[in-house]
Amino acid sequence: MEDEILWISDLAFNQRLTYIGDGDSRQSLEAQEWLLDHFPDARLMVPGHGSAQTPPFPMVQATHDYIREMRRRIGEQVEAGVSLIEAVEQVEMQEWQNVPLYEENQRANTSFIYRELEFERF
Repeated sequence: MEDEILWISDLAFNQRLTYIGDGDSRQSLEAQEWLLDHFPDARLMVPGHGSAQTPPFPMVQATHDYIREMRRRIGEQVEAGVSLIEAVEQVEMQEWQNVPLYEENQRANTSFIYRELEFERF
């Protein structure tokens, strides 16, 4: 960590909804927790998208909470046998609807996490 500045790439988005079209949502959660646990003295975190942020880094926690809640809601859909197309139509995150890029990213995020969770079941 140079000058107490941490470049975190896409582990958190600031001022917009994250995009989870690739990668691994479970590993993203683990990495976000690791960041917060291992860099308590950082004075600035720079995300891949949005402006940099000072402690306590709410963008990391907000992105983490979004991904965790998406995994929970979509997991319920997978367990109930709801199809991918139905899940994409049904899973809404009301509390995020006014955040920039919600309309652009929500359905793609739902689709990706659905397929991840479906794969995890096997």
